[in-house]
Amino acid sequence: MTLLQGFSDTSVGLYSQIDLHCSIDSDPLPNTITWYHNGTRLLTDGSIKVSDDNTTIMIQKVNFDDLGMYICEAENGYEKMTLNGTLGVHGLERPIVVKKVGKISTLKGESPKMTCRVAKGNPEPSIKWQFKSNVNANFVTLPLNVNITEENGIIINKATENNAGLYKCIADNIIGSDAYEVELVVQYPPEFTILQETHLEQEGPREVKAGDKFQLTCNVTGIPPPIVTWTRDGLPVIYSNNVYLSNDNSLVFENITKFESGIYTCNATSILGFVMKDFTIAIYSYPEIDQSGFTSEIEVIEGQLVELPCTAQGVPTPELKWLQNGEIVTESRKYIDEYGLRFVANLTDFGDYTCLASNDHGNASINYTVLIWVSPTIQPPLEVFEEVQSGNNSSLECNAVGFPIPTITWAFRDEILNSTADLSFNNSGNLVIRNVSAKYEGPYICIAENIAGIAKKTFYVSIR
Repeated sequence: MTLLQGFSDTSVGLYSQIDLHCSIDSDPLPNTITWYHNGTRLLTDGSIKVSDDNTTIMIQKVNFDDLGMYICEAENGYEKMTLNGTLGVHGLERPIVVKKVGKISTLKGESPKMTCRVAKGNPEPSIKWQFKSNVNANFVTLPLNVNITEENGIIINKATENNAGLYKCIADNIIGSDAYEVELVVQYPPEFTILQETHLEQEGPREVKAGDKFQLTCNVTGIPPPIVTWTRDGLPVIYSNNVYLSNDNSLVFENITKFESGIYTCNATSILGFVMKDFTIAIYSYPEIDQSGFTSEIEVIEGQLVELPCTAQGVPTPELKWLQNGEIVTESRKYIDEYGLRFVANLTDFGDYTCLASNDHGNASINYTVLIWVSPTIQPPLEVFEEVQSGNNSSLECNAVGFPIPTITWAFRDEILNSTADLSFNNSGNLVIRNVSAKYEGPYICIAENIAGIAKKTFYVSIR
């Protein structure tokens, strides 16, 4: 047998065409020619064609399944010839993606584009894109508003802050892969979050108890991040140990006082614009009554000025109300102001007094007991001439009143009288003289006395 046209080890470009020949001359001519690929008898399919005389196989588009050892066996009944050769490919390259811009910025609402240019790669690599947002740890599929262009780039339709993050272009072929990441920054002016907007719409002035810790939170976003400042009634807030900014730009009051009431404005500013929101703070405190130097029991003499102090603090300013023995004080002669209750004492003013301080958030009270002392008075006339028959009895009546009830003593010729067989004192303090004689003639003085004062009445007794 003589080989007319054969094949040997060869290398071609991937997806190119190649013909393998096995043409043999013999006498007689070969009656069978059999082809093998990688040890298996070759079956023709759509990608491999065999000539009519079986001397040539034609591979239309060489791919990796077509590579390997090819064997041609020719027989004519007397002789046998075998040819073999290895088919390989050359020019294969791992993809290389051009890496230029690593970060791009766009404004919210614009439609930026990104490209993925492959510098090398054989066979031609496939291109796919992935996305990782700023809040996700892993790459996922592209957002719904991102489309792939005919050039294997992407276009982001009307970008939102949700499109910010990393975009990865991956070029892949059978040899390997390469990737390129681009960070997209979506810039937008400062704006309040939906939570903040809802919070502000539903809320009126904030009422805060004096002394509490309190903070105003300004939930604002924006790229670039806005600078947050606070003003109060149009003027910059003066910061201190008790009033300061937290790390999230909240305004913190450690021990809020009534002086912190007002309208506070959160101002958020960036190069793209600014927004502002007002917060109204109304500070309140429960009523408190100053009890420094407080004395619960007040003793005065009728006719003197009574002063019952009651100064109350609270926000809003407490309303003062006075009660006497449980009844509201309404008498015009009793003067009420923010310092307390004042009046000129008379006996009817005796009793328990309560100062009640009230505002919308609570009340406080202070109690006094007022004791009115009335100096003694004796029924006139204060000089009485009494003529008594010798040997008779005489009763000298000294009708004295006062509060507390005055004690009655009697004096005769500047000497205090005590009870004797002839002298006695009844329960009313009257003096009774029995068996009057000349020695009992002279002036008798009734002395009525209590803590408020003293009164006297003189009886001139003569004997006939």
